[in-house]
Amino acid sequence: MFERRITHQRGTDDFRVMDPPTGASHAADDSADLLGDASPSHLADRPPSLYKTVDAALASDEARAFHRRLAAALFLANACDAVEVLSIGFILTVYEKPSGEALSASEEEFLTAAVFCGMLLGGVVSGVLSDNIGRRKCLLASLAANTVAAFLSALSPDYEVLVMCRVVAGLGIGASVPSVFTLAAEMFPTSKRGEFITIVSSAWMFGSLFVAAVAWVVLGNDSSGARIVAAGSWRTFALLCALSPLTAWVSCFVISPESPRFLISSGRKAEAVAVLERTVLQGQATVRGTEGWYLARSPAPLPPSK
Repeated sequence: MFERRITHQRGTDDFRVMDPPTGASHAADDSADLLGDASPSHLADRPPSLYKTVDAALASDEARAFHRRLAAALFLANACDAVEVLSIGFILTVYEKPSGEALSASEEEFLTAAVFCGMLLGGVVSGVLSDNIGRRKCLLASLAANTVAAFLSALSPDYEVLVMCRVVAGLGIGASVPSVFTLAAEMFPTSKRGEFITIVSSAWMFGSLFVAAVAWVVLGNDSSGARIVAAGSWRTFALLCALSPLTAWVSCFVISPESPRFLISSGRKAEAVAVLERTVLQGQATVRGTEGWYLARSPAPLPPSK
């Protein structure tokens, strides 16, 4: 059985998933094994003739179902950001301090700005964070922060705690937006990248419509001026909004893998192969007869397929 190897061609950065051919032998290439071992003896005298780049693997027919699932998960992640940003505007229409006192104009402005202050810091930190811990981990951490802050907002005992919760929610929102689009850019093939990113981007409008609809039902009045939901309050509304980042976190945790491009750039080539096999190629990149797939940094120009 073929033992999967990870090889590279010195002096290049073009990592490729390669399917070694069967059949007649070819002249050996000068690739060196990244694991420090020699290549399997039955492959030593013939280099791969069929090269599949990571992008080609992502663009393969087997990847279509995975891309639809990933687009749905990232769509929810982007939509929940819109929900959290816009929800405070609806809360302010009915919010009162525990004493029953209405907020002053400056207090309303400060509460509104709190989430954007958090977003500024979250956006700055997320780039460095995702380059160190990975796109997936950064996205999940930001959605978790958003979820926790949203639930705590609904339970906040006073104005000051609510402001703090909105800042934390902003941190999560600011960190999730770059993570969503970086993961989308690295996981979708170049031929379909614009299409999928457009779908993910449209989630902001969907989230805006969703939060407006929930606010109308929970906080709004019917044609007679009576509350549509008699027991509706800003806390109920905030709790319902908190379900959005929670749903997005679960979806991304289940569906989204780490970006193989990030793994390759971090030197974790074996993990990149595993991600492609497990998710994109759905097991079809495993051993085929006595041959198999492995990740390589290939010479240029590419040899023709046999």
